[in-house]
Amino acid sequence: MMKKLLTLSRIAILSALWITPAYAATPTTVPEIIDVLNKIAGYVAQAFWMVSAIAIFYAGFLYLTAGDSEEKVTKAHKQLLYAVIAIAVALFAYGMPKLVESILAV
Repeated sequence: MMKKLLTLSRIAILSALWITPAYAATPTTVPEIIDVLNKIAGYVAQAFWMVSAIAIFYAGFLYLTAGDSEEKVTKAHKQLLYAVIAIAVALFAYGMPKLVESILAV
């Protein structure tokens, strides 16, 4: 399952980079480079949220189909736990630059 999620996330990232306009001028100044990096980070974040939603639905599916099998329930529980941890890390990573900006008053 993790290989499938990694492959899906790689496809999403590459497609996000492919979708970015090819006609855009090459960035030459620092603010333009930061703009491009912010756009790429936005695409990656969107792909991440899609993959995390799929992971949560997959964990729910595992719970629903587990029946009386204790190891399937444990697998579903771990999948859900990993998805929630990934979302928490992503929220922290998303909020960290804003926190640093507010502390440094940039």
